[in-house]
Amino acid sequence: IAAIRAAGFADDVRVYFARARTNQYAVNPYWPRGSCLSSACLFIDSAFAFSFDEYLAFERAAGASAAHQDAGFLAWIKELPAFLRRVQAHSAYPPIRDSYQAVVASRMEGYRAAIAGIERSLREFGCSSDGWRIVFVPNLLQARSMADFVTQGNTTYVITTHPNTTTILHEHLHPIVGQYRGLWAAYAASANLPRLVDSARLTALGYMWDASPEARMRALEESAVRGLTAVLASWVEEMDLQEYGRWNAESGFVLVPAIIAQAKQQKPTADNLEAYFRAAIESYLADQAD
Repeated sequence: IAAIRAAGFADDVRVYFARARTNQYAVNPYWPRGSCLSSACLFIDSAFAFSFDEYLAFERAAGASAAHQDAGFLAWIKELPAFLRRVQAHSAYPPIRDSYQAVVASRMEGYRAAIAGIERSLREFGCSSDGWRIVFVPNLLQARSMADFVTQGNTTYVITTHPNTTTILHEHLHPIVGQYRGLWAAYAASANLPRLVDSARLTALGYMWDASPEARMRALEESAVRGLTAVLASWVEEMDLQEYGRWNAESGFVLVPAIIAQAKQQKPTADNLEAYFRAAIESYLADQAD
């Protein structure tokens, strides 16, 4: 960071990247612009050609906030390759890149250890490792608690600072859990929705951007991913699942403890996942009624 600050990049380059910081949410001042900028990098090749339509298709599939797909926002994203080209052409870039790569290399052993445990957990869950990959894409400049993902074909790219089992599993499970859009749509439209998510807290955190069906579905999907991640991660390493569930509930993801508790009744697998989530939600609602 000190080397980047001392490099003397042009004012317009610094202003361009400074726009990634929105300060809309205390927990993540870079949401959603910083997240989108990270994702967009995975759709730009070494010659700086930008597969922009593929990037947009990914953001839509991942449940991106429609409020941040306006013309001005998209025009800013489209400029990314030109600014990356200027960064790479700067004389300070090679030593900064080398320093960055040295830090990345020091974390690869942790990544390999995490992946080995994750692959065991996913096999037990019922996901064959044939045809899919999880790739660690380090972003050393984002907060350690933050993570993003990009899916391209059968590969999930996990963008984070430090590789760990829970983070990588969480991001890899998003496209799997996201397949059950019909389930999330039904509950998002249900009169029970106010009991299934704490909308005020999730809006403050940035997980809901308005009261639209898409935002409600995203909040429910995130709750399901967090609960399932904890269950599968506990197959790899010891976790205080009760504490994890309580922390998520206090953050607004009130369904997470119920999704974790459902594992005592039935083991979640790739084949029974929709029924598993439905049973957890209905059990939670029944407990609330009591």
